[in-house]
Amino acid sequence: MLVYSRALWCDFVLWDDPDYVLRNRLVQSGFSVRSLWRAMTTFECANWHPLTWLSLMLDFQLYGLRPWGFHLTNVLLHGLNSALLFVWLTTLSAKTRQIGMGQVWFIAAVFAVHPVHVESVAWISERKDVLATFFGLLSLLAYQKWMDSRQMSGKVVGTIFFAMSLCAKPLFVTLPCVLVLVEFWPLRIWGWSRVNPLEEVTESQAEQSRLGFFHCAIEKWPLFLLSLISCVTTIWAQQQGGAVHSLSQLAWSERFRNAVANYGSYLVILIWPVRLCAFYPLGNDTWSNWRLVGGIGAVVFVSLVAIALRRRCPGVLMGWFWFLGTLVPMIGLVQVGGISVADRYLYVPLIGVTIAVVIGSTAIMDRMGISAVVRTGLGVTITALLCGLTWQQIGTWSNTETLARRSLEIVPDNWNGHLLLATVHEEAGRWTEAEFEYDLTLKLHPTASTARNNLAILMVSQGRIESALEHYRIGLDLKPRSGLMRMNFANALSRHGQVQDALVQYELACHDELDNEKLFRNYGSLLIEADKPEMAVAVLERAVELAPRDLACQLLLARAVLKCPQSPSERWLDAESFVEKIANKFDCAEAHLILAEVKFRTGIPAASQVACEAAMKAAKREKRDDLLRRGENLMSKTEQSRK
Repeated sequence: MLVYSRALWCDFVLWDDPDYVLRNRLVQSGFSVRSLWRAMTTFECANWHPLTWLSLMLDFQLYGLRPWGFHLTNVLLHGLNSALLFVWLTTLSAKTRQIGMGQVWFIAAVFAVHPVHVESVAWISERKDVLATFFGLLSLLAYQKWMDSRQMSGKVVGTIFFAMSLCAKPLFVTLPCVLVLVEFWPLRIWGWSRVNPLEEVTESQAEQSRLGFFHCAIEKWPLFLLSLISCVTTIWAQQQGGAVHSLSQLAWSERFRNAVANYGSYLVILIWPVRLCAFYPLGNDTWSNWRLVGGIGAVVFVSLVAIALRRRCPGVLMGWFWFLGTLVPMIGLVQVGGISVADRYLYVPLIGVTIAVVIGSTAIMDRMGISAVVRTGLGVTITALLCGLTWQQIGTWSNTETLARRSLEIVPDNWNGHLLLATVHEEAGRWTEAEFEYDLTLKLHPTASTARNNLAILMVSQGRIESALEHYRIGLDLKPRSGLMRMNFANALSRHGQVQDALVQYELACHDELDNEKLFRNYGSLLIEADKPEMAVAVLERAVELAPRDLACQLLLARAVLKCPQSPSERWLDAESFVEKIANKFDCAEAHLILAEVKFRTGIPAASQVACEAAMKAAKREKRDDLLRRGENLMSKTEQSRK
């Protein structure tokens, strides 16, 4: 896997990596009973993939936020997948003699070094692809053992591995169908491939073939049940995250047109992988007649050829239907996001189309009498070319800017490329360039909520709050369940002095972002400022529950408790003791200020003044202008009360 060593020098990219790693509290929380439970129950990032979260958590424990460590795990998993594919094919070769070892080597090599896999390997957020395939291939091997020996242990282990694959990502959700195809060929348990191709198929043989098919399908009912549960869970998770397009946004007729056209696009990508793009956006080109006609023509032609060769060369039929079938969940019938096709969706389907091409081309070369030396030379040449293209494609993922500029080079009207470039400019402090790219993104894709949200945040930072509020209102009209955008809208309203409106937006946001500690912290803080400490206590308790190690949340909760209009209780005294401990141990401005407020309300102005002076001194050191202003106001009140 030396060709993928270049990925170890790639950085995080500002496309999903912040959500999956850089700003993800779950990944950075460390292993605990609580984090394990949350990984199993969260629909964060519009997905349910607990094993992916656990894998990223382990990487963070081992490597911190060093990107090379995450890339190393992805590369190792891809290497293991290539090895598992080789072992599985070797097992089939030894058992059936339907696949030669030269073919096995070439199929595994193409899987290992095809540049279409770079997106799944070099993109840290796509850990789910390589991890799901790892467990999927283990399931294939376990089921192969069960089909050979009929020992129940193999079936149980295979089912467990399949469940684990689905817990990483429902990428291999069609695995039970793949197993049925494998039983057609090369195992020849059912189907016309069992009959001598020179003989006519009798009615009895056709009936046996049908019964064999149904028997093979029915005995895999546990896998089909797991697939159904996974599909329902995935659609539910993506709907909760607002990732699925409704029929009003994309009609069924358009989805079918897109799906058929995409099959042709994927074949072109696999055969000629020289202009690969990280993001192929939906747009007018998606519905162009040439793509639709090309897709229909390719699917119909290859399918007819594969069916015609079902007896003489059944491996072509098996591989082709592997390709068609494993692409169905990602082909666009359930439209997620604004993408047309994606390289990463070919991680598993590539195996099928490679099998079909290798088996078919071998049959042709056999008829032409091409020698083994020429075949070996051709295979080595193709593998070397793929290695070179893969090495080059990995460079595209070096950082966010190279990824964005390459995307725009291939697809000039690529709204996601402009969005990534805007993020790069914003991170570098180039505000004008960032705003220009955000505007271009929204011009190309008005419903791009991330671009609208980021542009509004940029405007708030520049003091253009009215313009930011207008963007938030438009964005929430288009995507009313975006809890993150609603939280930022509430932040802007609060900064603009519209406290009551901000509180309403915070409450609405809490229904959509149940696991957002920052949301509950900001909401609780504003409730304190609005003199609603009892409500603030309930909200901040949720924030502390989500982030038990966050000192800021704990101090805010203590401040809310200490502001409640009640005589000192045990909880009140515990809160005061906690704040005093933090103030003395860390010389924390927030803690000193809370103590000053408590002393002022309890009628001890001298102690309040001392704490207030310590708070302002610490606030200057911490460069917290907000705390400094609060301290100055409280100091003025304290001095007046002492007079």
